[in-house]
Amino acid sequence: SARVDRFIANSEFVRQRIYRYYRREADVIPPPIDTTFFSPAPAERCDFYLCVSALVPYKNIEFLVDAFTASKRRLVIVGGGPLLGRLRRRAGANVEFRPFQSAETLRSLYRQARALVFAGVEDFGMAFAEALSCGTPVVALGQGGVRDIVRHGENGLLFAEPTPAALESAIVQLEATTFGAEALHDSVTRFSRESFARRFGAVIQETIS
Repeated sequence: SARVDRFIANSEFVRQRIYRYYRREADVIPPPIDTTFFSPAPAERCDFYLCVSALVPYKNIEFLVDAFTASKRRLVIVGGGPLLGRLRRRAGANVEFRPFQSAETLRSLYRQARALVFAGVEDFGMAFAEALSCGTPVVALGQGGVRDIVRHGENGLLFAEPTPAALESAIVQLEATTFGAEALHDSVTRFSRESFARRFGAVIQETIS
């Protein structure tokens, strides 16, 4: 790490981690999403919540499965991984698993869901930005990279701790709130491919010159 000329972090959360372990400063440049492909559409909202994630322990999908099974709200989980079988056995009939989906199908799910939900801690969280780009709000644990993407009360809701009560409170609040699809999309245009290329290119040019 001492031989690195310049660090670039994908979120403020990672920038702080780089400083904590390496005692080095870093530029923050979020990764790009396709804000043209992931865009709002006049599709009718359906009565389900969406989670897009690899099914591995640190993502805390088990917590969501238990919480939604208890609440009886419909949850669609997109993603595969070693916990798939275990989670299926644990889930109620209102929790649906779709391990492998095309980009087009995923976009349709983003556009139709009431909200994207997540209870893990991500370095950044591409799915948060993709959902918002499709005009869908986010309900997530307020830790990690999500804090660079979701502004509480503006384009989603952040809950403070991974407990059923905290998640339930956030979902109840979401269901009483109206979010404009275009405003949600506009909140993440700063993560466009063009913005990434411009910012990353500027840092590289500045460093090598």
